[in-house]
Amino acid sequence: MYRRILVATDGSEYSEKAVQQAIDLAKSFGAELIAISVINMESVACVEEPTSDVYCQIQEKLEKRAFDILDGVEKKAVKENLLFKKIVQVGDAAEVIVELAKREGAELIVVGTRGLLGVKRVALGSSAEKVVRWAEVPVLVVR
Repeated sequence: MYRRILVATDGSEYSEKAVQQAIDLAKSFGAELIAISVINMESVACVEEPTSDVYCQIQEKLEKRAFDILDGVEKKAVKENLLFKKIVQVGDAAEVIVELAKREGAELIVVGTRGLLGVKRVALGSSAEKVVRWAEVPVLVVR
């Protein structure tokens, strides 16, 4: 049914549940697993100029952390004999995930959510909710 599954992770316990679900689905369908970790530098840009050394150092540390997270996903995927691709990208998480799904030909997107309610949800927004609204393919939201 699905040949390419995209899973987004930030290393949190919520996204780790999504990763496991994506691995299980990829194994069931014999699908390729594409894992992405998105770095949002927007809050850093409010404090530092994007050309500053501090900004660049922060971005490098966040990129290293993102690759470390994806290395962990890769180990799990390889253990299950899955085709695997990992991508780290800077930008708004929802926008990057939806665009990457199109570009990579993903037929399913798997994302985790904290399931915030009320004021917290309104204040923080929800990348998962935006992905559901904007994606052109099915989205599985894992709580």
